Amino acid sequence: MKHKKNTKEKAKFLFDSENDFAILKINDKEYSYSNEIGTILIDKSSNGELSGTRVFDATKFFKMTKKKLASIREAEIVQTNGSLQIDINGKKYSIKQKAIA
Repeated sequence: MKHKKNTKEKAKFLFDSENDFAILKINDKEYSYSNEIGTILIDKSSNGELSGTRVFDATKFFKMTKKKLASIREAEIVQTNGSLQIDINGKKYSIKQKAIA
């Protein structure tokens, strides 16, 4: 089995407080399709590269208030084999699955 190297991308962080969801968008990547993992969507480009992430029930997932989430402007997304990690100011949030296709 061939292992992909880890990828680390800076992402713009947007929070919709009315609907309690966060959008993390990698600036130079276009969106083509999503993979759903519970309340999280992993967005991909047409060639399968990570283009962003959408997190529903964001206050619960990040364990932060709406006010705190609304103040965040940037995050890092790290993709490894079988997991995705969102890094906000040094605090890491993991999304695990068998394969991020």
